[in-house]
Order: sequence, then structure tokens, then C-alpha cells
Amino acid sequence: MAEEMANGGRNLENGRDHYFNYPSVDILPCPGSQTLLARLRIGHTYLTQRDPQPYCEDCLVPLSVQHLLVECPSLIELRYRYLCRCRGRDSGVYYISQVVGPACLAPGHDVYKYLGEAGFLPNV
Repeated sequence: MAEEMANGGRNLENGRDHYFNYPSVDILPCPGSQTLLARLRIGHTYLTQRDPQPYCEDCLVPLSVQHLLVECPSLIELRYRYLCRCRGRDSGVYYISQVVGPACLAPGHDVYKYLGEAGFLPNV
């Protein structure tokens, strides 16, 4: 895996050049959720990539995927309810790599419900 990451996510074993994949679309909750997950992973959503730069209404900081998923204090309760497995064991800090990583498809973890209840899902 480390070698794949060093090659930009490509597996060059046996002369083949193919990208390693995240879990199959079959286990995602609805059609289009794979696209949504990809947008969250790269940080480009309809909500955060507008001109002029949108700001969080509660925090008055530039709106970003990072801020929406792991930083905004006004979403602490929702984050705890839907993303509790993405916290550090000792610190309680949420990690973006865990929120949108392969673990985000585990039972009991639902970034889609989190975004929906926060009111962001239609705009992501």
C-alpha cells in the first residue's frame, strides 16, 4: 500500500498500471453517493467552490469540506451522532481522512445522514 501511495495511488506490479479502489458502489446508500463521496474526498463541492468564497454563517471562516465535516463547533452534536467512529481515541479530535476514508462505509457511520440533517446534502 505504501508503494502504491508513492506512485500516486497506482499499483505498478507486474507492469500493470491500475489504481487501487475504494469499496464498491454496491454498498453505498444511494445512486450518486459515490460521486458525492469523491467530491468530499477532493474537497470540491457545489457548496464550497463558489465565487465569491462562501463563509460559515456561525464561525465566519471560509467554508470548506474540512470545516463542515470536522471543525465547525455548531455541528458538534450531529458529528458525535453520525461520525463518532472518526474521533481520535485519546483526544476526541475528528479526522477528515477517517470521515471520508474507507471506514466511512462501516455500519453506524453515516456521513450522508450527517450532511442531510445539517442541511448541506442538496448543495454538496
